[in-house]
Amino acid sequence: MKVYIIVQENQNDHGFVDTTVLDAYTDEQMARTRAAALEDEALKDGERVAGRDDEPADWTVSFYVQEVTLYRAPITSIESQVYIETGETPVVKGVR
Repeated sequence: MKVYIIVQENQNDHGFVDTTVLDAYTDEQMARTRAAALEDEALKDGERVAGRDDEPADWTVSFYVQEVTLYRAPITSIESQVYIETGETPVVKGVR
């Protein structure tokens, strides 16, 4: 299953980054729309948004969408070994 997470990063001039996962969506367009709305809200609040400002600031806020694939946790030792070797969750007859 694929989900799209919105990540917020706050970075200062010294290179320190604070990263937060804000939301998760199953629809990519909804995630991108929400990320754009968060950028607009940050600008209204006087924040410096990465890629939207030319002036340097002590803190820059950035919002981006990242695709993440979720896997079901393996439940048997055979499934665990296949998952470790391939990253794929196998279908085992008789096991759900």
